[in-house]
Amino acid sequence: MTTTTPLAGVEPIALTLLDPHPDNVRFVLGDLDELTASIKATGVLQPLTVAPPAEDRYLVLAGHRRLAASRAARLRTVPCLIRADLTTPEQQRVAMLAENLHRVDLSPVEEARAYQRLHESAWTADRIAKETGRSKATVRARLRLTHLDEPTLERVHTGTLSLEQADVLVEFLDT
Repeated sequence: MTTTTPLAGVEPIALTLLDPHPDNVRFVLGDLDELTASIKATGVLQPLTVAPPAEDRYLVLAGHRRLAASRAARLRTVPCLIRADLTTPEQQRVAMLAENLHRVDLSPVEEARAYQRLHESAWTADRIAKETGRSKATVRARLRLTHLDEPTLERVHTGTLSLEQADVLVEFLDT
């Protein structure tokens, strides 16, 4: 059953009032030079999606690269779509996952860490799968990755260690 999402509309918000969400799925924004140049030339064409303000500050849910590039372009305001329905950290995390899950360049480690944050909020793998549209098997496999140490996770993130190899390492941790 599809429901209508309450939206508060697009409005310009000062960059000084916008913060990247601390649980942003992506931890590397990549090269912003071309995006910054584009924003300098034509402005921000797609609004950032933000959570309703808390203490006069907005958390960015979608558009972290546009936020960083807008700052580099020295803009004062950017168009933002305020999602009045995304008030809890869990709702915000699911929205950020939905925004990023189907992009080719989201690494399994970024996905795993995002699932882990929901899991730490007492969400089961089944609930995560249902809310994100991912298979239960994929969610469980990504959650298993979080048992690996940081150097190993970095190798998975950069692709020098395959998911299959990482899964074998996780099995050894469980024995």
